[in-house]
Amino acid sequence: MQLTSKQIARFWQKVDKTDDCWNWTAAVYSSGYGAVTINSTCYLAHRISWLLKHGKDSEQCVLHTCDNRRCVNPSHLFEGTKGDNNRDAVEKGKHSIPYKNARHVYDTNGRWRAIVQGKHLGYFDTEAQALLEVEKQIGKNHHHRD
Repeated sequence: MQLTSKQIARFWQKVDKTDDCWNWTAAVYSSGYGAVTINSTCYLAHRISWLLKHGKDSEQCVLHTCDNRRCVNPSHLFEGTKGDNNRDAVEKGKHSIPYKNARHVYDTNGRWRAIVQGKHLGYFDTEAQALLEVEKQIGKNHHHRD
């Protein structure tokens, strides 16, 4: 995709550049990521920033080192696979590991409920605690044959 100089100028007008993150100040998706419309098509603002810096769109995910979904600072962005994106999110406590036959339910009481193969493992204060319990349970149920 090629942007005109007018589109590029309009994009940067919607950015508040600080010493660290460059925050998108216009429309935002419900996920918290910046949203920009170009030629009647909506895009993630940080992906357009990537395109402007590198001259082409990424064929992979564009991830944030700063974990600020509104940030469009090109120095805070890097490419990664969907797997990289999932690992990054799990490591930073942003979402759970998708185990087969396991699910993690955020309870209305503000606590994490861990369930593996229909077995309730308990309620936990943090998602990380619930995941640790799930990993322990899966480890117990996983038997290797030599």
